[in-house]
Amino acid sequence: MALSLPNIIAWDYQFAPNAQKARNYLYATQTPFKICEQPFVIPRPILQNLGITYRRVPVLSIGKDVFPDNTTFIDALQGLLEEQGKGLKRGAFDRAFEQWGYRSFWIALPCLPAEFITPQLAKDREELFPVFARGDFGTLQNNGRTELRAFLEGAEKDFLNDDGPCIGGAQEPALADIHAVWMIKWWIQTIGLSEDVGHGRKELPRVHRWIESLPKQAEAQKDDMLFSAEDATKQIL
Repeated sequence: MALSLPNIIAWDYQFAPNAQKARNYLYATQTPFKICEQPFVIPRPILQNLGITYRRVPVLSIGKDVFPDNTTFIDALQGLLEEQGKGLKRGAFDRAFEQWGYRSFWIALPCLPAEFITPQLAKDREELFPVFARGDFGTLQNNGRTELRAFLEGAEKDFLNDDGPCIGGAQEPALADIHAVWMIKWWIQTIGLSEDVGHGRKELPRVHRWIESLPKQAEAQKDDMLFSAEDATKQIL
């Protein structure tokens, strides 16, 4: 008989693209988890009270083990699932696609609508993302979105095809898809880039099928997944 997994908690907020990456993995593997929601900006007193000073989300926990980043969390959970004959398919180029995903993050940052970058957000992220503090941030969008469009066209032509929605024409997401698609999925579904000229389904049909191979974040999160700070804290102390 397969052993049950320890309880899993995502200490994050749904809007964060890095948080969505971890959740994409959990949804793809049909792994139950709870969510202890954190503020959009620091301070995050719930995490501070646990002695966690790492300032980025997501922070994730498996039982009493805490992981401050997606890579270590996904590796750990993948190992536990594989012991049960589950987990996502591994591939020779998983780490390369992981780097592709992080590259998409940095390309996409200058494309954010200027009104999104409030003074509070710019101050909170100034050390992580200095581009937000630039006085000419609003002028970066045109060039940024042109670069992002070219980047997505590369995915459309190079590693997506019509055999299936996922990388290499696969029918189901593999580890490579989780590592690569998160920021693109956030941009198109959460921010609404699909409404931007040149980034819609007509221009990028394979990219859109790719992101739709995983659930929409807003629809996947249910009220009964939310965990109070008190209950979440008891689990890991």
